Amino acid sequence: MKKILITSTSNLMPNNKAWHDLFNDFNLNFDYVGNFNDSFYTKKNHDIFLFTIFIQDLIDETEEENKLKKRIRLIETNLVNLIKNKLNKFNGPVIICLSNHIERNLIENLKNNNYLEKLSQNIKKKLANLKNNNLFVINLDAFFSLYGFNNIFNSRNLYLANMRLSLFGLEKMIYQVKSIINRIYYPAKKVLILDCDDTLWGGIIGEDGIENIQLGQDGYGKVFTDFQKSIKKISREGTILCVCSKNNLEDVMNVFENHKHMVLKKNDILSFKVNWKEKYINIKELADQLSLGLDSFVFWDDNPIERAKVRKFLPEVETIEPDNEIVNWPNQLKNLDFFSKFNLTKDDKKKLKQYRIRSKFVDDKNNAKEELLYLKSIKLKAKILKISSSNLMRASQLTMKTNQFNLRTIRYTQNDIVQLNKVSKNLVFLISLKDVYGDHGIVSLVIVKYIKNNNYFLDTFLMSCRVLGRKLETWILRELFKKLNKNKCEKLYAEFVPSSKNDLVSKLLVNHGFSLIEKKNLNFYSKNKSKCFEIITKNNNVKFNEAKIYG
Repeated sequence: MKKILITSTSNLMPNNKAWHDLFNDFNLNFDYVGNFNDSFYTKKNHDIFLFTIFIQDLIDETEEENKLKKRIRLIETNLVNLIKNKLNKFNGPVIICLSNHIERNLIENLKNNNYLEKLSQNIKKKLANLKNNNLFVINLDAFFSLYGFNNIFNSRNLYLANMRLSLFGLEKMIYQVKSIINRIYYPAKKVLILDCDDTLWGGIIGEDGIENIQLGQDGYGKVFTDFQKSIKKISREGTILCVCSKNNLEDVMNVFENHKHMVLKKNDILSFKVNWKEKYINIKELADQLSLGLDSFVFWDDNPIERAKVRKFLPEVETIEPDNEIVNWPNQLKNLDFFSKFNLTKDDKKKLKQYRIRSKFVDDKNNAKEELLYLKSIKLKAKILKISSSNLMRASQLTMKTNQFNLRTIRYTQNDIVQLNKVSKNLVFLISLKDVYGDHGIVSLVIVKYIKNNNYFLDTFLMSCRVLGRKLETWILRELFKKLNKNKCEKLYAEFVPSSKNDLVSKLLVNHGFSLIEKKNLNFYSKNKSKCFEIITKNNNVKFNEAKIYG
């Protein structure tokens, strides 16, 4: 269980249930309020460092101006240096929450002497210049303003408990932090499933006809147009779009192809499940078709009955409760963090094309008479890539997103991978793949840790579900064994850690020559239930005939 060390310039009510309701999967350790200097140098074990700064706690605007300016310069330098040193010595995420809000009258706000804001802006600017992938800075005031500062801050709490926030404000701050941590350790959703009638446009296409549905530049028609624009944006950033509608396919396609105000076009949608079957059945078929877990899907439908059915039969799917006012839908979608990523990779921007390739490949393979001959015919070209600054983000992303073809399902941040790659005897590499269908990009990650006495441990072996069925796993293991032989490896240990999603690889090791062994008292094995394996890599007799399709 991950450990979070939490410190702040103000009391954050460690015993408040909001912390434990939202962070029930984490161990929380609160340092003494205000004693944040010690927190930066603590020897307490922690995986995440959270520091909340209320600039109001650090400076007093009523102080004489020259003294105030000197104090600001000193605080700015010391704070930035503290954070910089923490990043240099700590490998985990460092989350900084900043607030500089103070109540001032209109005339004072017009003056150019808001020292709290200036200090906050300077700190944020200098932290941004550090360009550290483990640093996450949250501008609390931008979020607080959505709810009204009078609701967020509480003077009674400040004077009685040294706590600037109201309980409501505390809950909202915790929610922001949890969103950041979720995205660090858990992948974004991959697929948005959309209804049509009264969702992508107003009205019922089967009854109203294409000329009478609400979609355009005025009134409610513009709301649906703007909603589609929000959808289009997340699609460009790597979210797959599918349509699931109880309708006549011809009517729906007529709108996508012929309505002049449709922002979304036919080519933006990977799959149209337009029929009269139950939507939860269609969604399950989509998951199978795309080789994705149901927890990768988000469902948006205006009909409460359809939403209830999906929640009942497919609880893993994230079913959105749309706002009662459709005028709020464009912003509601923008504010969802299910699809958000800290950074976009080249692979993210090519997702729709890649999954179209996947669908075509599956169809062609199923129609082929002989599998290996077919795989040879598509000219598979795999390539091993060293870890570099250009692919580091993708390497981390693969550990966060890959669930099905993943032996141990270990999540690694970018900095984690950098540290693993620094150990000279470790093997850390990526694999890219091309074939006649196109360039699939970087699709696999292998991490092998050196133990001792020329023995190694297969820490991570994962592969994107988009390229399953090409025998790539066999080729990767063959190449890995070649590398290990060069390093005079005597024995490779491996482990399969079962999850709710990775049954696909339960027999991978046995099928490639590994022998099941009793779990030994060695620190590289997981503490939870797992199966442990070993293989003699030196002069091993494992046959890799199926890897020959790669040349």
